[in-house]
Formats: sequence, C-alpha cells, structure tokens
Amino acid sequence: MPTSGSRSKCPSNCVGKAPGTNSGGQLEQPLHTIRINCSAVEVPERLMIRINHLEIGDSITVADLELEGDAEATLDPTTIIARVVEIREEFDDEIGEEGELEAGLIEPEVIGRAADDKRRRRRRRETRP
Repeated sequence: MPTSGSRSKCPSNCVGKAPGTNSGGQLEQPLHTIRINCSAVEVPERLMIRINHLEIGDSITVADLELEGDAEATLDPTTIIARVVEIREEFDDEIGEEGELEAGLIEPEVIGRAADDKRRRRRRRETRP
C-alpha cells in the first residue's frame, strides 16, 4: 500500500478483440473508470485492459489488473471490468393452461384503458340531445 499517495480515477479502455464475440458473444464493459491509490507521479493517464483472451462467460475483474509501481485499486477485487456474455433473444415465457411455459414476444400491459373507455362512452351519452 502506498505510504503517501493520491486517490485518482483512471479511465479504462479495452484493447484487442475478444474471441468470444466471434462465436455469438457480446463484450460488455460495466466499469469505465477505476479508482486507484498511488503516488502522484505514478498516476496513469489511462488503464489498458487486454481482452484478446475472453471467450463467452469469461470476465476481467479488478483483481486481474496489473498496475505498475505502488499503485493499487481501491475497488472490491471481484468487481467486473469487462466480460463476454451470450447474446439472447428477448422473449417472455408465459405459463399456459397446463402449467407449461409458452414462449412469445414481450408485450406491454395496458392498465386503466377499459376504465377510460367507459368514462368516454358515459360522457358521449350525457352530451347527446
């Protein structure tokens, strides 16, 4: 741990091409800034994260960082910086009459429309001669 240092936020950039993106995966980078402690003269301008080994399901965490000198990350070591996830279609699973799941496209639920329609019909009847 640095004896006298500064806390800094360093931007992180993914470098390379993750092989998992060629086999149906998508790269996600949930963390774009990493907080570190280090001496003022060693504050990096940017952290380069090499992703050229990531397959689907693989991730890079704060613990995987290789920081130079006396620098250390202040975040939880299990925090994910980058990962490759499988791309999935968005479907809503509905339970059928027999308890089986039926896949279908997600549709928004309309709330209050029936009550609004009923009020409109009532107003029309009241305004007619």
